[in-house]
Amino acid sequence: DKMGGDQQALLEAMEQQTVSIAKAGIVCNLQARASVIVAANPRDGSFVGTKTIEENLKGVMSNALLSRFDLVFLLQDQADQDVGLSDHVLGMRAGGGGGDWMATVKTPLEARCRDVQSPLPAQLLRTYLQYARAYVHPVLTRQAKERLKSFFLELRSGNHELSGRPPVTTRQLEALIRLSQARARLELDEEVTEEHVEDVIELVKEGVLYDPVGEASLVAIAPGAAPSKGGAAGKVRKFIAALEKRATRTGDREFQLSDLKALASNAGIANSDFDGALGCANESGALL
Repeated sequence: DKMGGDQQALLEAMEQQTVSIAKAGIVCNLQARASVIVAANPRDGSFVGTKTIEENLKGVMSNALLSRFDLVFLLQDQADQDVGLSDHVLGMRAGGGGGDWMATVKTPLEARCRDVQSPLPAQLLRTYLQYARAYVHPVLTRQAKERLKSFFLELRSGNHELSGRPPVTTRQLEALIRLSQARARLELDEEVTEEHVEDVIELVKEGVLYDPVGEASLVAIAPGAAPSKGGAAGKVRKFIAALEKRATRTGDREFQLSDLKALASNAGIANSDFDGALGCANESGALL
């Protein structure tokens, strides 16, 4: 978000891995093979749950640039992490280490990473990575290809232009292949196995592209948008439709809290997500 118009310069570098320079009548293409990590603040300073990803990043990052990243994560300031985060920051300042403030998140890949007792020194790690990149060139096995194909189709089937999430294109399939090869290369393995692909899928599921039915966060709902069938957005739309139907039938447009919870439960909204659903409906103008 601090680059402004210079963002366009990244498009060629990330797509073609080259940078074109025209100076004093000399035109040349320079190789630009490097990993790119970008962080950006939402347009309104904080992520607005009733807006889509595109609306939150409007004027900050274009869709063309966003689609070129292999992994995209949404980092939110959540109140339930305040205690652990404060302990981490104070521990770092005290010189005793920050501790594992994300220990409540339990996933197989993260668990394996935390089990590492003696991490490699920086110089040895650098040499290891240089060797892996120079001499290890993994190829996909048949099982890995099938798993990549099935997960990509899952992403495509759950993606919709009005679902509030970035579009899933063939770039994401290429990204899955690159990440799987990198995962195998990290183990100096000449073949990409299904286990390597599963580790990559675990990372992708933490990003903004993945929206499984019944598991998506309610913060991704766009007001007034027609969400895809299923998922959190579809449940809230179903909840609002049930309210409208009951109000039309009874002639009463006022609801008790117990009635709202019953209708939300029938729409498949969990009790823990009830407040978020009400907030989305209120901010979109469906409820007052």
